[in-house]
This record gives sequence, C-alpha cells and structure tokens, in this order.
Amino acid sequence: MYSEKVATIATILVSFSAPIIEWTPRVMTEVPAVSFAVLSFTVAVYSIKKKSLSMMLIAGSILGFSYLTRFNYAIFLVPLILYLLVHKEGCLACGMTLGFLSVFIFGGALDYLIWGKFLNAPIRFFEVNIIAGFEHTGLDPLCYIRNMAWYITPVGIVLSILGLKKSKATMLMLGLIGSYLFMVSFTANYDLRYGLILVPLILILAGNGLLELSQHLKTVSAKFPSTKSIMALLPFLVLLAMICLSLIQALNAPYVYNENATKAALYLNEQPDVKGVITVDYACKMGEYIFLQKNVPIYEYTTQNLTILEDFCQNANYIIVINEWYFQINPRANETIRNYDFFEIQRYDSVYMLKKP
Repeated sequence: MYSEKVATIATILVSFSAPIIEWTPRVMTEVPAVSFAVLSFTVAVYSIKKKSLSMMLIAGSILGFSYLTRFNYAIFLVPLILYLLVHKEGCLACGMTLGFLSVFIFGGALDYLIWGKFLNAPIRFFEVNIIAGFEHTGLDPLCYIRNMAWYITPVGIVLSILGLKKSKATMLMLGLIGSYLFMVSFTANYDLRYGLILVPLILILAGNGLLELSQHLKTVSAKFPSTKSIMALLPFLVLLAMICLSLIQALNAPYVYNENATKAALYLNEQPDVKGVITVDYACKMGEYIFLQKNVPIYEYTTQNLTILEDFCQNANYIIVINEWYFQINPRANETIRNYDFFEIQRYDSVYMLKKP
C-alpha cells in the first residue's frame, strides 16, 4: 500500500508480534478470518491499481469467506465501498459488493439447509453477542484502545502515528482500522483476541512510520555529518526494540499453554465413562475440546461461588484441577468436592485429576 520497503518492515513486525505468536497456533476463528481479510485487502489494492473488475470480484468473495468465519468482519465492506466511491470507482465498488454478496447468500443458504432458517448463524451471533451481551457485560468502548500496547507495543504506537502520512493508502487504512474498532467496541463482548485483525493493519502504519523516521534521520545527518553513523543505525535499533518487546510480551501472554493440563485432557480421552468434566481454572489452559475429544460438557470453575460448584459436581464425574490456588483461598470448595466422593486418580506435576464413583 505504501512501498515494498514498508511491506518488508511490516512483515518482520507482524512475524514477531506477540498476539500473532500467541494466537496463530490456536484453533480459533480469528486466525482464518484475519488471513482471509488481509488477503481480501491485498487483492482489492491490486485491483484498484490494475482497474480490474474480475480481481475486485475475487476480493469481495474472499472478504465474504472472512465474514463467514467471523461475522463481525462484514464491517470491512463499508470502508472499502466508501473508499471506492470517494475515488469514483463505482464499477469496482459494485464488483466488491457482488463478490461479497455471492458468499453471503451462499452462507445463508447453507444455514437454511442445516438449520431450516436463512441466515440463522449471523442472526444468532447478533442475538448472543449484541443483545444478550449488553445484559451480561457493561459497555467498555475503550477496551481495545487501552490494550493497544499489547497488540503493537508502545514503540509500535509511536511509529504508527508517525506513519500517518497523508495519502490514499492512509485514508483506506484508517477506514479499515476505525470501522472495526468502532464496531467491536460496542459489542459488549470483550476479549483481546477479537482485536487480532488490528495487528497487521496497524503494523503496516508502524512500518511506514519507521521508514518516515529513517528519512527524517537522513535529513538530520545531512546537516550534521558527524551523526551519520548513529542516524543510520537508529532505525535498526528501533526495529530491534519492537521485536524484543513483542517477544517479552509473548512470554507473558494472557493465554498460557499448560502442558500438564493437556496431558490430563488426553488421559480423559481414554476413559469410557466420562459424562462431564469440571476444570478448576479456565478450560482454555487445557485446550478445551481440542485435546478432550469427547462430546461432553465442560464446566469451568473460576469463581468462589460454592453453589455453582455444587451444581457442577452433580452433573460431572471428572475434575481436572489446573490451579489448586482456588482451594487454597477457599478451602470449602475442596470440602464441597469431597462431599460428592471425588477422589484423586491421576497427577501430572501440579495438575491432578479427580473422579466420582
């Protein structure tokens, strides 16, 4: 969108980005959705440069698959169409819309075949994440803004601001970032992984910012020749600083893989009598259904509410204690479990498993 140098810098930054390192190995819809979305933007930019209607149809179709993977990614159709209309590319705007609608209708028809209702899945998504979301979660429109340092590091924030060079590319980029931030901030369903698409987009701006910084430093070194070596080295040091910060963030990521909890989940795969599983701590730390390949309910005990725990104990016959800390701060939780005759059957270091006769 800016230059090949910017593309190279952005690619390096994305490759070492903490959210990318943390989330791409996981089985989550964000990963294919981001891949489809970025590919769609790439084909759209190529189509604009080549004035190719067929390529824009493809770009719209790819965006449609991004939408089918994460329904809220449909918002990207708005800034793309507006950008094309502002620059008097009505034919290309129609191509983008037609390509998207073809996949949109395909998804709706698929819902009808499976559920007997056209567009059942996006309607349910809206009901659960928008309507019901406001009933259970307070509105926090600045959530993703506050966590921007996690997505691109503090150095990346400064560079992305420097990269806001007035151009058509910046206009399109701000449209994509701004529309998604506005939409996702008002879903009342907050999770850092929902902002994964922001990482490659903002880091493109950061890449442009680093190049702008490099050009500015060259101007300074021309006026002060004695600083030429330092000014030439500084952009590289800034890039290295971003990479180091990202790797530090990745080591302290909010989602931590727990090998012992995974072993416990794999152990349950071999048990024929699993009816329900309680995880003491969040189930994501054992990979949930990724590793526990059984069609049984998982009950996450992440509070100190004993009534909830009692309900879980009535419905589940296995427990994976991922974090014993819950029992240490509330010994009565351990008593509740023992009242249902749970006993230890297996241990993997700090993670242990209980079973009800």
